[in-house]
Order: sequence, then structure tokens, then C-alpha cells
Amino acid sequence: MKALLRLRRIAGTASAALEMAGRLAFLRALEEAPDPRSRATVLQQIARLLLRLHSIEVTELGSRPAGAALIVANHVNYLDPLVVMASHAALPVAKDEVRRWPVIGALCEKAGVQFVTRTRAASGAAALRTMARTLGGGASILNFPEGTTTTGRSVLPLKSGCFAAARIASVPVVPAAIAWESETLSWTGDASFVPHYLEVAGRERIRVRLRWGNPLEPSSSTTDRELAFRAHDFLARAIEEAGNAAAERA
Repeated sequence: MKALLRLRRIAGTASAALEMAGRLAFLRALEEAPDPRSRATVLQQIARLLLRLHSIEVTELGSRPAGAALIVANHVNYLDPLVVMASHAALPVAKDEVRRWPVIGALCEKAGVQFVTRTRAASGAAALRTMARTLGGGASILNFPEGTTTTGRSVLPLKSGCFAAARIASVPVVPAAIAWESETLSWTGDASFVPHYLEVAGRERIRVRLRWGNPLEPSSSTTDRELAFRAHDFLARAIEEAGNAAAERA
């Protein structure tokens, strides 16, 4: 019941938010944005609005990227992109299934989000070229190279394919560690979206910790796998640190 009441409040707020979004012309702004950087800025505004809508409080640690960067983050649930994009304007890379999601898919297409079919090598190669062009044009890219979501207690090995885009565009790789306050907020395995979202929507407040790592500069002597390993090392240590801090507060 609490979740349903909370959902009704969100629905009411969402209606008001959509009305405001209409006035602010978010969708039109996405369509008319002249370049990826402009679209990323519009997405940042939308991400901030959605975080407020869901009463999500972000504690931010470390320094945000100073310019265009390939941001690589651990992946816990469907709200992760909002947490990162609200802090630093970026265009996310998404799995192809997202294209078919109601509302979100259309929004992503308007924003120029790069969709990837992981089982098709050609799709990955095309995504890499687009990512490199976007990074070279001054816009940041957000990717989740674990390739799936986890409970948030640890970090899976990172797939190194996306790191080549940073090398091609000569921009840094910046790791971003996301730690939600409760493992129940993770969306993993065969969990259904609607029940999980209702549980999330039923919370009065949600806390999440975002820790930025130092930029990792690609060089001729560093391979993509080495960059992935260094990014993973930071993410794993940051997640462990967040877990220890949470245990001390308990």
C-alpha cells in the first residue's frame, strides 16, 4: 500500500514534471541540439529532474571530469545512468533492448544514445566508431563495461572493448564507482522490472554514493586491457570502501 501511495505521488509529480518539461522543451531541445555536447547537457537536466522525482540523494566524492572523457562505471540498477549524468553531462551507451522500452527508448533515440547489440561484432565496431567521434567532438561517453548488473558488493571484470574509443579520441578514462545504500536496490538476474520499481518508488528517500577516480590517460605503452584493469582496481577499492563505511554507520 505504501508503495502504491508513493507511486501515485510520483505519478502526480511526474505529470507536473512532464508539464514543466514541456515548458522547458526538453524533447524539442534534444531534437534541435546541434551537437552531442548539447544533447548531453539536456540529458543532464533530465537526469537531475528524475533524481529529485525519486527522492534520490547523491553523495559525491572526488573530482568530476574536467572535460570530455570516457566514463566507466559499475552497474547495479537502471537508475545508475541518472546518478552519473546528473553530475557530469554525458551520453550513455545502452544495450539494444532499451530501444524498445516505452518512453525511455524514444527519449534515448532522440538524445542520440548509442545502442549496442552485444552478440553482433559489427554492432560493437559501429558503436566504437561513434563513441570515438563523440569523444573527439568534446562530449563525454558513459559506459558500463561489466556488461550486466550486480548486487553492488563487488565488481565484475571489465570488458576492454570500449576503452579503445578513449585511445582513438585521445581523451582520459575516468572510473566512477556507484554504491547504493541497500543491496535491495540492485536489479539483477531475472528480477521483474515493475515489482522492483514499485519497491524503489515506495521509499521516502534513497541515498547513493558516487566516487570519481583520477583520470587514466591512454598512452602508446598502455593497452586497453591494462586500462580496464586499472579502472577495475579503482572501482573495486571504492566499492569496498563504501561497504566498510556503511558497516561502520550500522
